[in-house]
Amino acid sequence: MAIVEENRTDASSGAEQADLRTILDKQRTAFLRDGSPDVAHRRSALDKLHRLMINYKQDIVEAISADFGNRSHHESLMAEVFITINAIKHCKAKVAKWMKPKSAPISWQFKPGRGKIHYQPLGVIGIISPWNYPLQLAIVPVAQALAAGNRTMLKPSELTPKTSALLAKMLSESFSIEEVAVVTGD
Repeated sequence: MAIVEENRTDASSGAEQADLRTILDKQRTAFLRDGSPDVAHRRSALDKLHRLMINYKQDIVEAISADFGNRSHHESLMAEVFITINAIKHCKAKVAKWMKPKSAPISWQFKPGRGKIHYQPLGVIGIISPWNYPLQLAIVPVAQALAAGNRTMLKPSELTPKTSALLAKMLSESFSIEEVAVVTGD
């Protein structure tokens, strides 16, 4: 799991772009090498996210409160942590159904042929999350991307630096740079 601290200065922008390109290339290479993950791998990734939410819930609440200048702990638990955990559980419960091919109608000219839709991951997904719900609006899309079989580059809001740093720390504990990378800064 890589953490790239990004600053907007002319002297360092080339190096930062190279770091982002390196992460993207590593994730693309890993996706092409490993292919589409099976349902067990996707559920395992969602389990990792779920454990992180449980293990870090107090740290998450404190980081959000610090970023917002004393935000209610109850609001953060309800609107951030619990909603995120439920979204992760939902993804885990539905991922096998989402992966299952679906029948598709075909024109009479092609009968007796059959049509099927096979859902496939895109590869690498970029997620830019806003500041107002910094955990939920960052981790729920990561969970959805992992459930879809993608690798993820996450850019949390620079307006919530403590939460962003905590996200980077948490995700780096459970995911490699080839799976989930966090890019912080503005």
